[in-house]
Amino acid sequence: MLFAKINQLIPVEIKMPESEEDLEIYNIYYNHVSGWRQKIIDWALAKLPKSVIIDDGEVFFTRSSIRNALAHGKGKLKLFSIPYIPLMLKDGILFYKEKEDKFIYYNYTHPFLFNG
Repeated sequence: MLFAKINQLIPVEIKMPESEEDLEIYNIYYNHVSGWRQKIIDWALAKLPKSVIIDDGEVFFTRSSIRNALAHGKGKLKLFSIPYIPLMLKDGILFYKEKEDKFIYYNYTHPFLFNG
């Protein structure tokens, strides 16, 4: 049932950015140019709304949440998918929920395409 719901979603196409600013941000990110993390966080916050309402509540995009997302691995897809996160959350399917101490973690999935 869960996989059937996921398969019904129309994939989001994550496109390579065309603006010089976005491409410059990618180079800063990929090469870890001095101060890269703060520059990426500023770029991401400019691309994202302050929050998005989903069925399970409101998701806030903060400096801390973006910093945590950037802490694990790097690559084009990770960086270029940031502006699409609100759409993927709104239309996504909850596939796993985990309670740990005082927190509940909600894991959503949404299909996407990148470079075909």
